Amino acid sequence: MESQYNLTPAEAVAAIVLAVISIDGEIVDTEIEGAGWLLGRMNLFKMYSTEALSDMLMRLFSIMDDLALADGILHPNEKVFIANLQKSLNIPHDKADEIMQVMLIKSRG
Repeated sequence: MESQYNLTPAEAVAAIVLAVISIDGEIVDTEIEGAGWLLGRMNLFKMYSTEALSDMLMRLFSIMDDLALADGILHPNEKVFIANLQKSLNIPHDKADEIMQVMLIKSRG
C-alpha cells in the first residue's frame, strides 16, 4: 500500500520521535525536552529556519489528526493524544481546531 504522505527524511525522523514520546498516550515535559535535544543535535535539522521547523511540526500535527480519523471515529484515547500533541508542539488552540475540522470533513469523504 502506497502512503499518501510524502515526508522528507527530517519529517520522517520527527514523526518517529513524536510517535515514540506519545506511545503511552501522554507527552510529559521531560519527553519534550529529550526529543528537542535529540532533534536539535541531528544534522537533518540544521538547515531549517525556525519558520520551516514550525511549518513541519504543523504538517506533522495535521497528519496525526488525519491518521487518528482514518476510521472516521475519534476515539477518546486519540482525542487525548491529539490534545497532548497540540500542547507539546505549542500549536494554538484555534489553529488545532481548524486543522481538526478540515480532517473531520476529509474523513467523511
